[in-house]
Amino acid sequence: MTTPVNIQDPAYTANDAYVDSQGRLKTLTTGNWSRVGARQVLFHHDFSRLNPSMYNDAAGGAWRDSDVTFMGRPTARLDPMGINDSATQSGAPLDTSGVIYKIRLASPQTGAGAGVYGFEGWMRFTSNGCDTDIYPSVALYYRDGTNAYHSKVWIDTVTDSASKLVDLKYFNSAGTFTQFGQYLYQVSGHAYNPFAKLYDKAGGWHYFRLVTDMGTLKYTSFQFNEVTYDLSANSIRTSASTSQTMLHFSVEMNQHTSSRRWINIADLVGTRES
Repeated sequence: MTTPVNIQDPAYTANDAYVDSQGRLKTLTTGNWSRVGARQVLFHHDFSRLNPSMYNDAAGGAWRDSDVTFMGRPTARLDPMGINDSATQSGAPLDTSGVIYKIRLASPQTGAGAGVYGFEGWMRFTSNGCDTDIYPSVALYYRDGTNAYHSKVWIDTVTDSASKLVDLKYFNSAGTFTQFGQYLYQVSGHAYNPFAKLYDKAGGWHYFRLVTDMGTLKYTSFQFNEVTYDLSANSIRTSASTSQTMLHFSVEMNQHTSSRRWINIADLVGTRES
């Protein structure tokens, strides 16, 4: 389980570096969550550089946002640019009428030895209307030239927003979404949209972490803020695909309004867990 680092720990030093509980040197500028265990960090995007290697593989826009920051650094804004796809859920598995912001890594294996992968980061429901109009999700999927193997969690900010709840739903083996958790949070608060005269730059940030076993083709877990859910009994979706062999890590967002809506993401990390 990923655990937060206490930056008030006596090991914190004046030069923005600290030593974690396992004696490893870390810096505050590269994230304040400790990666424990024998994980291999595959990539880290904090959007501090002008040209991130992530790419929007669908519609709308995704770009480096220096107006909404996280830990003093730029973030990435995901904005479908008012494209109304008339959807009532996240893409199943993909909705190319919205944003699919991804990085691809070569990992040409399936079956035993394929590996367990993780994808973590931070998300903010930035603009107004995120409680009525948007469908953000986090995905980790692989194609081998014959099939596509999709793991995905839809962070549903709409269905139970009136009860101040965020619903968490995984993409199941039948190609639909199954709810596995709820999180108490009022999505409609702390919005930033200068066009609507909403100026809360601090907002509210949410930590996410999806872990998937590409060897067994099953979910492992999903963490949302401080809560980790065991999803290991659930298979991921397999469907025919002749697309190029590649492992994909993506954050996605589609919407069902022609009004501008957007979220921000920050400090993305991809890992091989085992």
